[in-house]
Amino acid sequence: MKKYLFNSFLLLLFLFILISHQSNAQRKKGEKKEDKKEEVKNNTNVVSDTIKKLRRPLNKEELSDANVFRKFDDAKVKPDSVFVFDLPSFCCPFFPKELGNMVNMQILRMNGVDLKEVDSTMIGRFDHLQILSMNNNFLKDLPKQMGELKNLEELELRKNKFSIIPKIIGSLPKLKVLDLSLNLDLAKTGTIPAEIGNLKTLEILKLEGLMLNKLPTSFVNLSNLKYLNFRLNKLKIIPTEVLKLNNLEVLIMRKNGITNISNELSNLKNLKHLDLSANILTTFPESILKLSNLEILNLSETKIANLPVEQFSNFKKMKELHLKGNNMKAEDINKLRNLLPNTTQIFF
Repeated sequence: MKKYLFNSFLLLLFLFILISHQSNAQRKKGEKKEDKKEEVKNNTNVVSDTIKKLRRPLNKEELSDANVFRKFDDAKVKPDSVFVFDLPSFCCPFFPKELGNMVNMQILRMNGVDLKEVDSTMIGRFDHLQILSMNNNFLKDLPKQMGELKNLEELELRKNKFSIIPKIIGSLPKLKVLDLSLNLDLAKTGTIPAEIGNLKTLEILKLEGLMLNKLPTSFVNLSNLKYLNFRLNKLKIIPTEVLKLNNLEVLIMRKNGITNISNELSNLKNLKHLDLSANILTTFPESILKLSNLEILNLSETKIANLPVEQFSNFKKMKELHLKGNNMKAEDINKLRNLLPNTTQIFF
């Protein structure tokens, strides 16, 4: 009987040790699982911190060093590291869904891809976009979500199908460069919206070939404008609004039908490049003589018969003088060569 009881005790002791061992094993396994979860959580936090760190506008130097992606297969590997994407021509007439994951995009070029509309559900995600180029497409309008691109500095929309300039462009507070040239359907209206005057940071504006015949009064608010291209429009005079932009350095007015130049042109003291070619001026505008900082003056094909040659000595910084198509006298050209700096190139 004693032996039976002793054997039973040993059996119970063995079962207790076995159960305790299994419990300890399960507890340790659970601890490992929790540790692993914590590790995964920590790793997730690291990734989130990395993404958060990347979610900022890069400076010019960083952008110049960034990889330029041209294929989705390459970009999909690390979508958070895609800062510059240049889609190949004719690749897709829409915003590919893969773009939606590339929320750190800083430069996006979709030139000549047959794009018909800007994806309103996607464009607002690129809130760190600095440069957007969509030239040579079929765009007719821009969605209101474009206004969310608060870091956009350059917007290129050359050669599209706009019949009116979208007002939403006036909601881009950091825009420095805007190109709307050669949207030939704009010839139907010949105007630009007053909202363009909201672009207080704008420095470069290209409105070539739009058949514009007037400007809104708000245009005078573009006080930081340095480069203005009005080539191939229908402005019979240099608009008063333009003549008040004192920071202008380049003014292109080629082929507008201008017959007279206001004396107020002399207000543009910082002007370095003035192109009045292919207009019908007939007489030389005296106000040009007061633009002492001029480096390039283009008066080709303006029908000007006589120049006040002696007064060209005012142009101490002149580098190029274009006089083709004006039947200039050889003796006047020789005088100009003596009066202008030795480095000046004269085209006649």
